[in-house]
Amino acid sequence: VYFPYIKLKNRTTKNEFYVMNVHMRSGAGEQPQGCNTTPCDTYKQQMSSVSDKLKRLQQTGLPVFILGDFNMNYRFDYKCKVTWHPCYALKKISIKSSYDALKLKGIANDASTTGTSRTLIDYVYYWTGGRTTITPVSETILGPNVSCKYSSKTDVDGDKIRHCWHNSDHKPLLFTIRMKISTS
Repeated sequence: VYFPYIKLKNRTTKNEFYVMNVHMRSGAGEQPQGCNTTPCDTYKQQMSSVSDKLKRLQQTGLPVFILGDFNMNYRFDYKCKVTWHPCYALKKISIKSSYDALKLKGIANDASTTGTSRTLIDYVYYWTGGRTTITPVSETILGPNVSCKYSSKTDVDGDKIRHCWHNSDHKPLLFTIRMKISTS
């Protein structure tokens, strides 16, 4: 099982960090602990591979961000009870979720924020490393019920964000943080 990751460097601060993207198997998102269907077995294998890779990246001491399509509705995952769901498996290796850090602020359970779909399956998780402080600022679901236009939101460089959502079950998240990496 392969998941792409990249080591990035801030041009100004020279701080380095990793970003990993995942696309997990669908069909296992609301299943209980003892699920033994093909989607569940595949998901368990993928979660194990993601965890193993993240443990190796943690050994570098650099911050790690994990994002993408977890195909796991947070409403079934946030209680952290099923060992092979992202919340439990990643928390076990000290990785935090953006939605937990912000107490679900910015992720409402109503159509005005989340559109017509009742699921949220795309997340950002992060690990701070030994000398990093990450302060979550906000998390916003971008673009409910829009079609390829510029948002009123801006990215970290101040550029308008363009999105094409088309009522997909994927709702792009803008997770804003402050990151400080100690040099000592």
